[in-house]
Amino acid sequence: FDHWGHGPPPDPSTIKAPKPPKSSTSSASSTSSTSSPTSPTEPSLIDRWPMISTDRQHLQSVLITLGYSQSIPKGKNDPCLKSWIVSNHVSILCNNHGSVTEIDFSRTHLSGTISEDITKLRSLRVLSLNNNNIKGIIPRSIGNLNKLEYLMLYKNQLKGNLPNSLVQCNRLITIVLYGNHLTGGLPSQIGRLQNNLRYLDLSFNQLSGDLPATLGDLIN
Repeated sequence: FDHWGHGPPPDPSTIKAPKPPKSSTSSASSTSSTSSPTSPTEPSLIDRWPMISTDRQHLQSVLITLGYSQSIPKGKNDPCLKSWIVSNHVSILCNNHGSVTEIDFSRTHLSGTISEDITKLRSLRVLSLNNNNIKGIIPRSIGNLNKLEYLMLYKNQLKGNLPNSLVQCNRLITIVLYGNHLTGGLPSQIGRLQNNLRYLDLSFNQLSGDLPATLGDLIN
């Protein structure tokens, strides 16, 4: 099976190698009639862009506030072009256009706070800062991350209430915040996450109050 799960691989004897490109001596008319960017015999390459300057600026600010002082690699070592390994795992992933989509700084001995600048990374899908010693609160404007799918901040020293804006992240699939010092109750509109939310773990905190009725809307 290929990595999409589309059945068994074909018989190797039936696979034909791509044809080499036409010689530069070929006439223009010949090239235009026989060569095409969409030709199945020509491999298609996906260009990857380096990290866009605004995301680099915001990400660097976030890391400094978290207590990680190392600069984000540049040039050929740009995290959007080459894997940036921190604590034995890839720490940053990007889309092809250089926007940060995943941050994984789990188990990296961080002891700072989470800057509001995190909410300016508008393409962010995964935020994993678990198993650190991060203090402070969850940014109030986290709802600006409307593409966020996985929020994993467990086993830290976070305090304060769950931000009401969290319910604006309607693509969330997983929320894992156990093992912190969070107080207050669940946002009353938690049920707005009903379309995608499948996993919610808020255990081992100091939450209080009633469970909102909209919790029953989380049918998944």
